[in-house]
Amino acid sequence: SKFQFLNYVQDNLINERYGSDVNAFYNSYKYFHTLTFFLPGIQWILNGQEGPQFERISIFSSHPFSRQYKFNNDFFRSMAMQKSKNPALWNLDPANMPIKISNSKEVLALERKSGNSCIVMLFNITNKVVQFQIDKDYSNYYEIFNKVPVSFLKNTDLQLGPFQSILFSNVL
Repeated sequence: SKFQFLNYVQDNLINERYGSDVNAFYNSYKYFHTLTFFLPGIQWILNGQEGPQFERISIFSSHPFSRQYKFNNDFFRSMAMQKSKNPALWNLDPANMPIKISNSKEVLALERKSGNSCIVMLFNITNKVVQFQIDKDYSNYYEIFNKVPVSFLKNTDLQLGPFQSILFSNVL
């Protein structure tokens, strides 16, 4: 395929030979959740099904796959706290819809803003290292999951690794 997609299993031949996408890209399931928290609407939580599936799907078995429930408490706690504290993620204001902040065809770069509150997501949707630029300055922001201070300047070359994502906000 010319394009890389973040599907659970791209097709049966890939599933049989390599297993699920999480075998090749361990945290792929977390990226779906990050994106659903970021987009307007009710976030997608699967009651424990967010645990990665490492085994191939056995389509001819009466038990096609086994699910070991793994709860990512720190991950979901950080996302829920951000959704609770950051008005940019609230769905009450039609003005805080996501806007694109880059013309890159390889990086999904979105911003949501409400007043002074802002959250930004940079998401490399390819399986290669990419360079891109953003249209705005972001100073005095914090990466969501480890609270590390970050700053990104507009029109400077930024780089993300394969399927790498950065989610940062000015609300802790």
